[in-house]
Amino acid sequence: GKRFLLLPPWESPPADTNRIVIVIDPSMAFGTGHHATTQGCLEAIEFLHEQYGAPDRALDLGTGSGILAIALAKLGTPHLWATDIDPIAVTEAEKNSEANHVADDIQLSDLPIEQLPHLPFALIVANLFSSTLVSLAPALTSTLIPQGHLILSGIQLDQESDVLAAY
Repeated sequence: GKRFLLLPPWESPPADTNRIVIVIDPSMAFGTGHHATTQGCLEAIEFLHEQYGAPDRALDLGTGSGILAIALAKLGTPHLWATDIDPIAVTEAEKNSEANHVADDIQLSDLPIEQLPHLPFALIVANLFSSTLVSLAPALTSTLIPQGHLILSGIQLDQESDVLAAY
């Protein structure tokens, strides 16, 4: 995208950058920014931010490394949750949010979406397998505010029609 610069912790940002720097340790959780689905989500977050500003309440479902939640936090989302069913991912997201100085801005959890407090959300980002997106469709759509936005990614081309039908 145009706004973010993703770096590993051992690399310093260029002095003349006007981009928002996100430091991600490429360790055990998905989401270093190199995968096309993560890049697409970051670009969609940028686009929605340009159009509507920071959402009041957002969820990064299946947070992995925390990269998408960190991006939302750095863009000023005031109420932000990031969840993952993998405890290693939650630990990695915690480390990355601390490295990016946004740990206090993100509520990290391993709770399922139905058990999260303060529903509904203005924005939900879910970069997951197509089958998971399909099974979560009722929960995701019921926890999204009217006129809210869903960013869905991780969809294989041959599964696109299933995801579209579910939503």
